[in-house]
Amino acid sequence: MNSINEQDVVDYIQRKMYWLFSSECPAKYSVAGGVFKELINGNTTSDIDLWCPNEEELKKLRRFLTDIGATELPLREYTFAYSINGTVLEIKNKTIYPTLESVISQFDLGLSAIGAEYDGNGNWRAFIHPIHNKSMQEKKVLLLKPLANWKYALTTLERMRRYAAELNYESTAVEEQEIWRVFLEQDQEMQHGMIDRFRRTSRGDDSVLTKALKRMNTLR
Repeated sequence: MNSINEQDVVDYIQRKMYWLFSSECPAKYSVAGGVFKELINGNTTSDIDLWCPNEEELKKLRRFLTDIGATELPLREYTFAYSINGTVLEIKNKTIYPTLESVISQFDLGLSAIGAEYDGNGNWRAFIHPIHNKSMQEKKVLLLKPLANWKYALTTLERMRRYAAELNYESTAVEEQEIWRVFLEQDQEMQHGMIDRFRRTSRGDDSVLTKALKRMNTLR
């Protein structure tokens, strides 16, 4: 498969969410990001990221999950987490993105820039960023530039390499150099902040951390 179309996305997420919920959800929400890697490599994921367009819809979704027997997990950074049927739903606590496109505009990886929006009445629509399918066609992990989450660029670098390994894609020198360019342009205080964010949000890739510390030291 060299590309994914919107109907592929809708068909997939309808099956996924209806299997989880087994009933109609009354809340509006968007699903985006890593769950859709299954369309590329066929590997199922046990984590799904959701966004609600406002506080009212967030409350509806959380109440619905409680009503159908989902287990609320300890609060995670920036999310409310629930377990249901062996899957963890991470619902972002920020409700400042009213549309699917606004959610995806905050992503840094093209392969994550894919999702679907549910209207609370059984209907879905999908959005796929052009860089997503370009990544698939070239089998490269490409960035969305400029980086929306540049303060987390080091974590993005770790994720780039992880996606490349999982999908047998290439994490190219050009894209990795963009991450380092962003890091090196910052003053030392911000670099410390970016390293701290990496420690809090990454899976602990020592090679990224070591290189960041070394490059920061060369600026002193």
